[in-house]
Amino acid sequence: MAKAPKPTGTKGLPVQEASTNTNKSHEFVGLNFKVDSGFRREFKTYAAEKDISMNALLKEMFDLHRSQR
Repeated sequence: MAKAPKPTGTKGLPVQEASTNTNKSHEFVGLNFKVDSGFRREFKTYAAEKDISMNALLKEMFDLHRSQR
């Protein structure tokens, strides 16, 4: 009987199981959602103008939003 192929992600890499260990704060995992192209362009441009990664900008925005709620 032949082995079934491992499922692959969108970039051809094997799909990794979600980690149940929340102590690995520096482990990067995917966060997949869609935004309209205009927002993406503005977000990316703003991050570049401020010389910050889009990841860092998203984290900063989330922390700010959470602190104001």
